[in-house]
Amino acid sequence: MINFSGRKTIRRKPVKIKSIEKFPLNLRPVKVGYRKEDRSSSVWASGVSSIIIRVNTDEGISGLGEATTITWYFNETQEGMMKLLSAYEELLIGEDPFNIVNAHRKMDLVTGEDAPGCHSARAAVDMALFDIIGKAQNRPVYEVLGGAYRTEFEMLTNLYEETPEEKARACQEYVKRGFRGLKIKVGDILLTEGWSIQNLKKEKEKLLAALEAVPSDIYIDADANQSWGNAKIVLNLLEELLQKKFYPNLSLEQPLHYLDIQGHSFLRKYSKVPIILDESVLSPEAM
Repeated sequence: MINFSGRKTIRRKPVKIKSIEKFPLNLRPVKVGYRKEDRSSSVWASGVSSIIIRVNTDEGISGLGEATTITWYFNETQEGMMKLLSAYEELLIGEDPFNIVNAHRKMDLVTGEDAPGCHSARAAVDMALFDIIGKAQNRPVYEVLGGAYRTEFEMLTNLYEETPEEKARACQEYVKRGFRGLKIKVGDILLTEGWSIQNLKKEKEKLLAALEAVPSDIYIDADANQSWGNAKIVLNLLEELLQKKFYPNLSLEQPLHYLDIQGHSFLRKYSKVPIILDESVLSPEAM
């Protein structure tokens, strides 16, 4: 081996992936803020199917990972992910669990790096490999990844109320409970009743009610779920919203279709409101 760094090369004992065990689970989520009468009840009432995996190595070190099958969001089913994980296992047996880049290249052979609907199973393998590295080095995974950005987290919850009045009451209620962040769903009406200026204004009214109901140190993430139309319409709406008052605690999540990167870039450039991308981030390259 040629060492170009001038430093002493430390060789570690070779480790190989031996097997991937899969444990399917069917869970009923406990979700703060969930009510049967919520518009989102059809999403959550049936529960969530999940898969816990354990990647085993020939050195006796195992790593755990989890794949979640929120089908309406990830487009993955438990049955489909079990098949994916079996396909991944065939390619990963005998590979070095420390070489995570190589593991992802192997998984690319099954699904392609940007294939929609194939990320949860891959994420479970990724988690398990980092778990193995951390255990082998006797370090927590956050240290393996470069260190802790923060050590404490404030609570955040999703709110799905349909009217401005309900939204304001819910915001105040959860702030009293100790929540310092509120994820306000502002796309449900558009997604269920169809896009129109009238429905978009209803979403804006819900958001405005939430912003006015809480102090400015309570973080508001307005999640539009890709439903707000095009970039110019969204920019005009935000300018109307901020015309009388600026809200430093507001950010807007995924207002446009996940493929509309140019539109989101336009909003980031011209809007005073920070833009969060969620569904658009299909891969590190997409970021």
